[in-house]
Amino acid sequence: MSRSRTIRTLLALVVAGAASVGGTGIAAAQTATSPRVPLCPEPVVLTARGSGSQFSGRRQYPGAAGPSTGWEGTAISRLLERADLHGFSVRALGPEEYPAVEAWRLGELVGSVEQGRRSAVRRVADLQAGGCQPVVIPVGYSQGALVFNGAERALSDAAHLPGVLYLGNPLRDGRPPRNTGSAPPVPGRAVPPVWPWETARSLNAPGQEGIDYCYRNDVFCDPAGTSVEAHLSYFTGIPGEDAADRAVADTLSAWTAGARARLDGGERVAVTRPVDEILLIDTAEPVEPAVLAELARGIPRIMDAVTGANPDSRVGVAVVRDGVNRWLLPPTRDAAAVAATLTDPAGRPVGDIIADPEPDGVSTRNMITVAGTEVRVGRETVGRAAAGTADAVLTVVSDHATAPNAVLDAPGIWFAGQPAGVTGMLSRVFADGPVHQRLDFGDGTVVDSAGGNYVEHVWRNPGTYLLTLTVTDSRGRTGVDRRWVRVYSGDVAAELDAALRAMPARSGSTGVEAWGSTG
Repeated sequence: MSRSRTIRTLLALVVAGAASVGGTGIAAAQTATSPRVPLCPEPVVLTARGSGSQFSGRRQYPGAAGPSTGWEGTAISRLLERADLHGFSVRALGPEEYPAVEAWRLGELVGSVEQGRRSAVRRVADLQAGGCQPVVIPVGYSQGALVFNGAERALSDAAHLPGVLYLGNPLRDGRPPRNTGSAPPVPGRAVPPVWPWETARSLNAPGQEGIDYCYRNDVFCDPAGTSVEAHLSYFTGIPGEDAADRAVADTLSAWTAGARARLDGGERVAVTRPVDEILLIDTAEPVEPAVLAELARGIPRIMDAVTGANPDSRVGVAVVRDGVNRWLLPPTRDAAAVAATLTDPAGRPVGDIIADPEPDGVSTRNMITVAGTEVRVGRETVGRAAAGTADAVLTVVSDHATAPNAVLDAPGIWFAGQPAGVTGMLSRVFADGPVHQRLDFGDGTVVDSAGGNYVEHVWRNPGTYLLTLTVTDSRGRTGVDRRWVRVYSGDVAAELDAALRAMPARSGSTGVEAWGSTG
């Protein structure tokens, strides 16, 4: 492989935390019997070590359920020695799953990051297959932080993550509240200033609790850093950092304690995204008062169905005025407020215009239109009489609550001309029978598949593309997940090659060569 091609592929994987490539098609979704399932009984601290780290021996960490596998690496080991794991198992991505090669071995590093990321996704998929919700705390150091940070959105959608913890993450999001440590906060992605592109979208999952821990002057996570030694010194008790080290370990202990309490309490958790069900009153056809009265009486049942699948789901009321949808009551879980709004919509002040949801947002929005004596979803009429209005809406929201939960794992940044790997294997469906998946790559390419592992795609031109995964179950219900992908030209990779080799390093080596064995 030529050096320019190696660098280009390396950067695509390292910067994007790219989805793994290989195989054909998209993985079939997991089948669950309910949108709320118990937590998996064996919670896991899943670790990914730094570059060049080798087997260091199995260890019994405080409070852990048995010894570790011995592949967690020295930096992560020092952290775990300070925490109480409250019955979590420590399971590392081993060498057959994630080689963690020295970073200067560019050709092998490509496969190392790719293999680790795919293995993390498969670990969670394997746990899902038990019909429960995996409980996983990803802990990654250096190259290992890249593995987990790149997959974080998909893992957060597919498992219960009490927290995520990254040490010395070269692509940390330096904004509060995730940013922790003595390195100063920065506006967004903490790439070194020599890197020749704008700040990228964060790879962090929206709303996901976590820690991005960075020492001041760490050459790989502090943009102003110049010290490789700082990068190697996490949890060694160095002056000025020990108090923060203890605070990070205490936070990890709190995450494991909270998860243990939920497990011991037998809690069932949602495995779907929250849904906002919007009841839209179309004034182009005067709505019969009897229809609204019947709908208002049925709101307690409707709210129970909406929040029963996911307690974070909500119901709102809107009205069409002058061809524009405006809020009468923004989404809420207050059934009485929704019913009161429907009882007298004309007497309610009209609020703001309803903005379009973010394409890759954390919740789903559904519109149910009430016009004249009819209830419609899109162009389909689902109810025509006042006596059946509430039941018609209840049927619709119940279908929405058990629609497939599509989970898309895709790169956030890529390079034109390079194959990108994408998977939907972490999606869930709630009906037996065949599952159909469709990928729209945002450039006119659409791929249909009913199963498999990974699908490859090459974006030919630079630009920003919206990648969409649609999962359809045997009852015709659909779930959608989206990710933005920023595609750069291959010339950027060549510029970054020179920039990396100009970075400060120890012992006269280049920046790339210095990022060798980090532990």
